[in-house]
Amino acid sequence: MADQPIHFEMIDEEHARFIRRLSGAERLQIAFGMWDSARRMIRANVADMHPDWSQPRVDYEVAKRMMGSVTEDARLAFERYWQKKLAEESHGGSDGASAD
Repeated sequence: MADQPIHFEMIDEEHARFIRRLSGAERLQIAFGMWDSARRMIRANVADMHPDWSQPRVDYEVAKRMMGSVTEDARLAFERYWQKKLAEESHGGSDGASAD
C-alpha cells in the first residue's frame, strides 16, 4: 500500500476567534459533548452490528474503541477489568445495566 498524504482540516479564523473567546469550562463542555456523541454513535453501531451481544459485551467493545492509544499498563488494566466484569455478567453477577 502506498503512503497516503496526510490531510489536515483547519478551522477558519472566525471559528478560531469564537473558540478563543470561550471559557475553559465552555470548551470542556463542548469537548465532553463531542466525546459523548461519538460514544453514543459507536454504541449504536456496535449494538446494530452485534444484536446477539449482551449489554456488558457492547459496553466493553465501545470502551475499547474509545480508549485509543494507551500505555501497555493501561491496556492490561483495561483488559483485566473487562475480563472480570464480563465473567461476572456471564455468571449472573451483574444486572446488565448500562451507564448510558
